[in-house]
Formats: sequence, C-alpha cells, structure tokens
Amino acid sequence: MKKVFTFILVTLIAGQAKSQSVDGPSSKSGPSSGWLPIQITTNRVLVPVTVDGHPATANLVNGITTRIDKDFIDNNNISFMNTPGQQLQASLSLQFGAVTAPQPINAVLYGHQNSNPPVDIIAGDEVFKELVVDIDFPNQRIAFYHPDTFIPPAGATPLVYKQDGDSRAASASIEQGPPMFYWVYMGDPAAISVYQAYSTSHGMLQGRANSIRMGGGPRTPPETIATVNQVNLAGTEFNQVPGVFPDDSVTGAHPAEVAGHIGLGLLSRCRVIFDYSHDCLYIIPGPQAATKAPFPKDRSGLVMKKTKDDYVVRYVCPGSPAMKAGFQIGDTVIQVNNQLMPALLGTAWQTAAWGNVHLTDVGTTYIFTLKDKSVRKLTTAEYF
Repeated sequence: MKKVFTFILVTLIAGQAKSQSVDGPSSKSGPSSGWLPIQITTNRVLVPVTVDGHPATANLVNGITTRIDKDFIDNNNISFMNTPGQQLQASLSLQFGAVTAPQPINAVLYGHQNSNPPVDIIAGDEVFKELVVDIDFPNQRIAFYHPDTFIPPAGATPLVYKQDGDSRAASASIEQGPPMFYWVYMGDPAAISVYQAYSTSHGMLQGRANSIRMGGGPRTPPETIATVNQVNLAGTEFNQVPGVFPDDSVTGAHPAEVAGHIGLGLLSRCRVIFDYSHDCLYIIPGPQAATKAPFPKDRSGLVMKKTKDDYVVRYVCPGSPAMKAGFQIGDTVIQVNNQLMPALLGTAWQTAAWGNVHLTDVGTTYIFTLKDKSVRKLTTAEYF
C-alpha cells in the first residue's frame, strides 16, 4: 500500500446505528454475481472465479496490484505480454458468478508459490475499481455488482472517507482516543496495527504487557505486539483486540491523521462493501461482532518453518510460553504429542503461514520431541 497520502478528516455519518440489520443489496440493483461462497483463512479470502473461460481460485486483496500465477497462464495457453525490461503481464477477462468485469483486468505474472489451498490469481485493486465488492464475512459469502447498477442495502450507512491512490481509510478510535484514520486492508491478518507516532504520543505501551513477534516478511524487522483494550469502528466496540505496533521503518511516511490500519482479523467480523466508483465504503458489524468468542490470539510464541518431514524453529517470542519451555532458534521438531509432524498437517493449531502452535485456549499443553531426542513441554498462556 502507498504510504504518502493527502487526507481530509474522516468521520462517521451522523446517525449510524450500532447494529445494522441488512441482508442483500436493494432489489433495484442490477444483475449481480449472486452470493458466492468464500473460504477465509488467517490471511486470505478465497473466491471462485473464471479467468478467460478457465475455472480458478482467487485470493481477494485490496491495496495491491493484481497478479496471476505463471503456471496457470502456461497450463491454460493464455497469452501474455513479454516486454523486455518490464514485468510479464496479461490482460484477462474475469467472471465472478454471473458478472464479468466491464474492462479487461491487467495482471502481473508471478511464480507459483505452492500455497495450500492453491491460489491461481491474486485479485487486487484492478478488480475493486471495476466492480462493487460486497463481502459478507459472518456468512462466508461474497457478491459482485456493476457500479452503475448497484444500490446499497437499506439501512447501510457509508463511512465518509478520503482515498488517495489505491488505499481507503475508515474512521475509528481506540481506547477512548480521538477518531483517526485507519487504512482498511484485507491483506494483513492482524486485527489492528497502531503506528508508532500514535502509540508513542498516547503512551500505549507504557505499563502494558507486550512482546515481540517475527516480522511478516523477509525484509520486515520484528514488531511489538500487545492487546488493545477497545476498538470503536462503525458504531461497534470491539474488546481485547490483539494489536501490532510497527515502527516507522515498517510503515514508512504517512499523514499525521493516520494512526494505523485495520486488517482481516477485525474485518472478518463484519460485512464490508467496497464501492470505489462512488467513493463509498460500508462496514457493517455482524450481529455478534462484539460479543462472539474472543479474537484469535497467539498463546505460544513459537514460530516454526516446515521442512520435508519436520519443522525447524524460526523465532521464539520474548516472555512467551515457548521461551519458558526452552525453545531455541534452530531446534528441529519431529513429533508433537507423540505424533510425527506430517500427520498433523492441517490441524487447528497449525496455520498455513507460519506453522505456529497458537490460537488454542489458555492451558493447552503440547509435548514436543526434538531431533536430538530431547523433549520440550509447552503450555499455552497469555503473554501479551
């Protein structure tokens, strides 16, 4: 996402209800894709799509350029542009259900990433600019509309926002603080990230339990993690929200009005409608958005990388149960609870992104057997 923007203050339109009861768009809306099923993981929203007549799976992410797997292009004999000195690109027809994007979608080719489940195309801002995207996270479904025929659901109140480039921001406040701008970004699994300028000026980390997590990318330094007591968004208060506190070296330059960004961890409790053509953004918290089960939270502090038959420890969060259990970077794990690692693929405690032992209840005990036959006993607990 771009980091330098010109903003006006974002405020909620007066009279927005704390809980809006809306189902579909207005009956006056034109043809739509109909509701399509989506699969939601910790950091992806997977959507069925037809690319130039070929069935595919898309990862829907705003704030980035559309990219398509080169193997998918080659296997389906889809033509692409090979311009010397530039990235390979393809001009694609994308169809979601019964709706086709009005204009061809330009996509950059990238190498296959062996993701599980596999993703053929990362559908980015080019899709959001062509179609209204209505994501009903609580009901795990999505719909697409042509902008010139879309009428929002009755009772849905848009957030007033200012766009610059490909990014959109919504007004929110944290812990009774002033309303600020927060980028709305589906590509980040974190519920909320609070930028250094805001967290420092408000003393958010003073006296608050916190730790350090491994950076989210190969060039991203470790980042502070702590729990935000309250986040107020779209008239709803969310409590005990796991937060990330990146420093300026990660976030880059941004206007003083921008305090952070809201990610998939929080958005997944809402219905979110992106209507770029009319500069409208709707965030409609689900009926149990604030009262449902607590936010998923790492309670181990152990980050592992999968090898062929086992896992190697990549990072241990300071003060975490993993550190107290004696884990060291480089430890090779061959068994958990007396089961070989390959037998545990896809189980609840293992995420596709990191292979973390996390998102489990406090007090869950795991027995790890290392390659050197030593044993580590880890009991999950709150540590930030």
